[in-house]
Amino acid sequence: MEIDSTKNGKKPWDGDDGGSDDGNEVEAEEALEQIRAWERRYDQHHAYEELAEDAHGNLVLTSATAERQAKRQRLAHQQRLSRVRRGMIRYVVVVFDLSEAATQTDMRQPRAQIFKEALTRFARQFFELNPLSQLGLMIARDRETKRVLELSSSPSALEAALQKALSDRPGGRLSAQTALDATVAALSSMPVYGLRECLLLLSSLGTQDAGDIFETLEVVKREKIRVSVVGVGGEVRVLRKIADATSGTYTVHASEAQLTDAVLSHCQPPAATQRQAPASLVQMGFPSQRLGLSAVSFLGPECIIAPGGCKCPQCCARVQSLPCQCHVCGITLMSSPHLAKSYHHLFPVQPFRDVPRDAVEGGTGGDTPPRCFGCEQRLFRTEADGAGRAAGLGITTDVAAECPECRQRFCMDCDELIHDKGHNCPGCELAQTQAPPQPHSGVDMPPPPARPKKS
Repeated sequence: MEIDSTKNGKKPWDGDDGGSDDGNEVEAEEALEQIRAWERRYDQHHAYEELAEDAHGNLVLTSATAERQAKRQRLAHQQRLSRVRRGMIRYVVVVFDLSEAATQTDMRQPRAQIFKEALTRFARQFFELNPLSQLGLMIARDRETKRVLELSSSPSALEAALQKALSDRPGGRLSAQTALDATVAALSSMPVYGLRECLLLLSSLGTQDAGDIFETLEVVKREKIRVSVVGVGGEVRVLRKIADATSGTYTVHASEAQLTDAVLSHCQPPAATQRQAPASLVQMGFPSQRLGLSAVSFLGPECIIAPGGCKCPQCCARVQSLPCQCHVCGITLMSSPHLAKSYHHLFPVQPFRDVPRDAVEGGTGGDTPPRCFGCEQRLFRTEADGAGRAAGLGITTDVAAECPECRQRFCMDCDELIHDKGHNCPGCELAQTQAPPQPHSGVDMPPPPARPKKS
């Protein structure tokens, strides 16, 4: 038995029915708006357009190939700037725009949700590449800026603060002046040897300020704070001037992938000038962990009674985790792996160059299939693999990545892993371990004089 859901040829959410009351019209309008929102979410998503057929009849994603090419170009650009001076210690304040514009759904998700996901990935990658740095979070809403997280070195603390801040619905207007004032108040007391930065995640197309924002700009410049903006929708002229005046960057993006990549690009330290961060020696301590698992002590400024902990080598105070700043003497405490990680962006791995399939297979003679030097999987598909089915994780379509130093070839997955996570080429490391001993300098030192015999 079928039930006709229409009445007089009209749909149930049609508001032209004179017999329906106001409550039914409101419910019908809400249902229609939900359908429109669902249609808008998938309106620009044509997955079939991202598929293409390669030379062997396999379906590949053109968007993934384009993304890898764009990442390769960014690596090449970073390599050209690898000889510039960069700061190892950074103090970054992220200002999250939660004004009314953050609720717009011009992408697949609301702008606030997209920025939240990008910021969560940014926090983890930031501390992975900058273990000696600190990160803070502020929320801009209703022409006010609220500090929700002090400068810290914990990505989990930022995620918890971000989740709590998003519990309130975005609303009101953005005031860039109050955001800059709050940033100055948070960064003015930081040491001069560290880079002071402000990252504004912008959803609005304007700013409503109670005073002169250019007076605030002079204070920002005097405190040597670098302001960068990542926005959507369009560019705000006054924020562009602020970013240029403080040696920052301003980028506007129209897709989720571009927006996420733009936020993650700020994980690498920017070029530091002598004015922003003068060269100076920084006193640091390497604590020792000598307590047993069963021993308890007072940890941190809150005097938490807990086992373990690390002992400050200068004042013997105990801290809970590394890296941090001693709450008694103020010295920076870290471990040797943290210091080693900070050098990755100073000496990055050179971008690998693409090698065509014909050149790779011609070098092996065609007897054995070429394999990736990293994961030892076959680099290319064969006819025996079948259409659309890969024989291993490292298989690509028709191109391989070659290190310009050791000339070893890698698949695209290993290429991405080396540049994003490992920061060391396995072929170059193996060549260094197997390097022959250094030749003799050619200068023969005279033998030491004979010691006189005792009488």
